[in-house]
Amino acid sequence: MSSDEDEPTQPIFLEEPAPAVGDRALPTPDPENPVDRADVIGEGARSFAAWSGRLLIVVIALGVVGWGLMQLSSAIIPVLLALLVASVLYPVAAGLRRLGVPYGLGAEISLLTGIVVLGGLVSLIAPSVMAQWPTLADQTVRGIRQIQNWAAGPPLNIRDEQLNEYLQQFTSWLQGHSSDLLSFALSVGGNVGSVIVTLVLTIVIVFFMLKDGHKFVGWVRTIVGRRGGFHVTELFTRLWVTLSGYIRTQAIVSLVDAVFIGLGLWLLDVPLAFPIAIL
Repeated sequence: MSSDEDEPTQPIFLEEPAPAVGDRALPTPDPENPVDRADVIGEGARSFAAWSGRLLIVVIALGVVGWGLMQLSSAIIPVLLALLVASVLYPVAAGLRRLGVPYGLGAEISLLTGIVVLGGLVSLIAPSVMAQWPTLADQTVRGIRQIQNWAAGPPLNIRDEQLNEYLQQFTSWLQGHSSDLLSFALSVGGNVGSVIVTLVLTIVIVFFMLKDGHKFVGWVRTIVGRRGGFHVTELFTRLWVTLSGYIRTQAIVSLVDAVFIGLGLWLLDVPLAFPIAIL
């Protein structure tokens, strides 16, 4: 008999090498040392528990950061608004610097330019609103009368006496809740005050961003160190370029929308077409 016949026949799955997955080969089954399923399940459970713990830590950290940001919202909101405004005014300040204007003066001119443009838009809207206000008031009165006539007919059939009764009930409700309405009015007044403070802080922060914004990356680089300075510079540069591009794109889209929406409202003879288009 030949030597091939003397050798014991081996299973086919042991004759070929195990396929590779990435840089590791799949484990070859060993009939004499079978894998304990409990070990496999335990290893999977330990891995799942480890990743679950990491995920839980990340969620808790995000919650703590979110809570902290909510507590500091009065300070964060002006900074975010200032970033948006500064990204719009920065090309003006950069152009003035290229002309040799000092940083401080260029920031002042850019900021005043933005305020003048905003004030000009308001001055354009206000006369149009005041001129069309009587027409709008007359249309409102006619609309209320049409609603009354519709309510008096079927299927509601509400008479004038019933409407007067409803108005009296509403007046009584207002008198009974006058203290609550006063508290609401005071809270609104407080919110108006906070809005004014936010606007003032935003203007101040915008000025310093336009004046000393070029020093910010260098200051952060000195804190981070040489090793992370390159990455910090690249990160903030890309963030600023992305934000500026997004704001400019939105401005162009808003301009196109305003032109066509205003044209459509004007053709339809809608009141306050020009102010609505600007807004």
